[in-house]
Amino acid sequence: MKMVPDIRLRTIQQIRNATVKIDYPDRTFLVDPFLAKKGTYPGFLDTFHSELRNPTVELPLPAKDIMSGVDAVIVTRTYLDHWDGGDHKFIPKAMPLFVQREADAQVIRGQG
Repeated sequence: MKMVPDIRLRTIQQIRNATVKIDYPDRTFLVDPFLAKKGTYPGFLDTFHSELRNPTVELPLPAKDIMSGVDAVIVTRTYLDHWDGGDHKFIPKAMPLFVQREADAQVIRGQG
């Protein structure tokens, strides 16, 4: 009998907005790491509360704790509320980082 690997999801933890940590039995992914401190960036123009600075809430735990156990990062888009564009210094350079579009890969490479 051929054994099938256990690919069942163990946990999903919503961190903030689009940022989630997905834990499978043998891999952990961080999706859309928007981990800047509360109020780091201006509000989004032409939104209902554009006067509110972003992110609008604090992280539920320190960024280093969020990164603990992460095997790879997935960035669905490089919009500010999905990718900080500068506040990602806590992501090791050798960590795999997946994007959907070549344009997003170029943006991220350009940020170091």
